[in-house]
Amino acid sequence: MHQAGTTGRIAFYSALADNERRSNINEIEHMKKHQSNKGFSAVEAIVIVLVVAVIGVGGWYVWHKTQNKPAKTSSSSSQANNSKNSQQTDPYEGWKAYSDTASAAGSGIAVKYPSDWTVVVGDSKAFAWEIRHDASPKASVNVRYVYIDSSKTPQQEWEECPSADACGPSSDDTKLEGAATSINGLSGYSVKMQNNVGVYYATIIKGSKQTSKGTVFVEFLISNPDSSALDTYRKIVASANFSD
Repeated sequence: MHQAGTTGRIAFYSALADNERRSNINEIEHMKKHQSNKGFSAVEAIVIVLVVAVIGVGGWYVWHKTQNKPAKTSSSSSQANNSKNSQQTDPYEGWKAYSDTASAAGSGIAVKYPSDWTVVVGDSKAFAWEIRHDASPKASVNVRYVYIDSSKTPQQEWEECPSADACGPSSDDTKLEGAATSINGLSGYSVKMQNNVGVYYATIIKGSKQTSKGTVFVEFLISNPDSSALDTYRKIVASANFSD
């Protein structure tokens, strides 16, 4: 009986020891696994940092290249526009040229005019010459000039001319509008007038040189023009310059 109880206790304690050994082994295995996981997490963190760094450097490079690209495109576009502008058609292409230098009494002014218009000299006592369009619709740009004191402005020449036969408006003409202007660096005055016949336009250009007779003032006039003739008149006047 006593021997049986001793044997039972030995078995009991042996079982306890086995359980404890197994518990210790499990705990050791758990610790090893935990340490392995910690090591793995550190490796993952390093890899992530490296990946982020590579992406950041790559992104900066792409951004840098992109920032430089628009400037290059803009420069190319500007060069293309300059090239295109240099190749634009001359607004006076196909037009003829006339210089009022045929005689010592000429004004010295030079203009361009359409090829289907004609310069007529000495056909009128009121004007030195004219540029006419004889086909329908008819139109005529009349030109006359006077030599007066160089201190006068184109507006003064128009408004203070002593004789309407030589320059300026008739006394009963009404000014509708007028403004000082500059034509190819020359002083000018453009005016719209009303008389008993209708509306007419005048542009006075002051010469650039002083002569023994004074300074020449050239008047361009057109009466009752339609819109097309008025545009042509303005373009003719805009081409005016004085020959050297």
